[in-house]
Amino acid sequence: MPNRGCARSACRGISAFCRRRGFDAHAPHGSDHLARGLDPLPASPWSPASAGRRCVRRSSVVVTGMRISVALATYNGARYLEPQLESLAGQTHLPAELVVGDDGSSDATIEILERFARVAPFPVRISQNPTNRGHGQNFLETASRCRGDWIAFCDQDDIWSTEKLKRFQHASIRRPQLDWMVCRNRYVDDRLRTMRRATLALSERGNWMPLTSPVRIHDGHRMIFRRWFVDLPWQRRPVSTDGRLITHDRWLSVIGYLFGHRHFLRDRLTLYRQHQGSVTMQAKAAERSVAVGHRLDARRDFFAERDRFWSAMEHWCLSLPMDSCAKDEASAATAARQCRQIAQFYRDRARVCDRTLDRQRRVSAYGVLVQRSGTYAAVFGQPPLIRDLFALMGTP
Repeated sequence: MPNRGCARSACRGISAFCRRRGFDAHAPHGSDHLARGLDPLPASPWSPASAGRRCVRRSSVVVTGMRISVALATYNGARYLEPQLESLAGQTHLPAELVVGDDGSSDATIEILERFARVAPFPVRISQNPTNRGHGQNFLETASRCRGDWIAFCDQDDIWSTEKLKRFQHASIRRPQLDWMVCRNRYVDDRLRTMRRATLALSERGNWMPLTSPVRIHDGHRMIFRRWFVDLPWQRRPVSTDGRLITHDRWLSVIGYLFGHRHFLRDRLTLYRQHQGSVTMQAKAAERSVAVGHRLDARRDFFAERDRFWSAMEHWCLSLPMDSCAKDEASAATAARQCRQIAQFYRDRARVCDRTLDRQRRVSAYGVLVQRSGTYAAVFGQPPLIRDLFALMGTP
């Protein structure tokens, strides 16, 4: 049963926040200037006296054409949800909409969301999944229901800087050719205290990824991307050997690498909360223990899995319909060729770590890697070659 006390406490907090911002917490969304989706001025976000000036500000946003939808995936997130919703309502560039996908919460999450939807300065649409989809599938399904030109993923337990969407908007104006952008974040604990790097399970920059992939996998909450990313057939994305689909942030990072023009913002625009219940951190820590482990068989299996994934991605690229948005036959063929080269790299690395092969064949596989070291070093860096050399020398 939902925790009624938690819901009432959260609702009182949202009401107090609304009163501080100068609008009626009990008025239904759609009244007065909020119904017209006008962007607030930072000095007085929702003051009725500023309605005329906001009309001028709104016209400039329409010219840029950047309508941002926020895709929020929730699951039993009542404990941390309210501060995140407040940070969305406090954006200096308001989103065009908030689209929520709830994955079967049994706490007060839905009550908090419904309460917020009645007072939010932008439309809020809430969908409840009939069955638990898992966080990656839930995010992608929620993003596919968005109507904006750009989509930003939103975790239920983080807190956004009030300038986050505005910074993305300014970057898109300066570089209109961009397809996706990534900002930095700040790691905090469950009480929002900044965490030192030594205490983190993973580096914020993703330093472990160059050891295993040319694609730097970025957390979903750091991304903003064009709508066509989810118009591509993500439902047919490759699965791992255990039958699980790859997560939303890994998938979008791969699509951005293969097809998109990307840009990285130096600003830290998200407080990334780390706690025991964080699904994404648990999954990444488990993957990292295999990816950078010293067990040779685990490394061989890991590289073989990556070989299968990128080979499947090659076929996925070649099977894209020619009418798929923003992609043509030439770009799909180029992406397929990149996937084929990456798959071959993992195939050679798996041979180096395969103890069922004799030493001569493993040395030969390492020689191929060395011959291609110029290409691979530019993409992967030198650490993979060095680690594979130690793996080759340390086994019979």
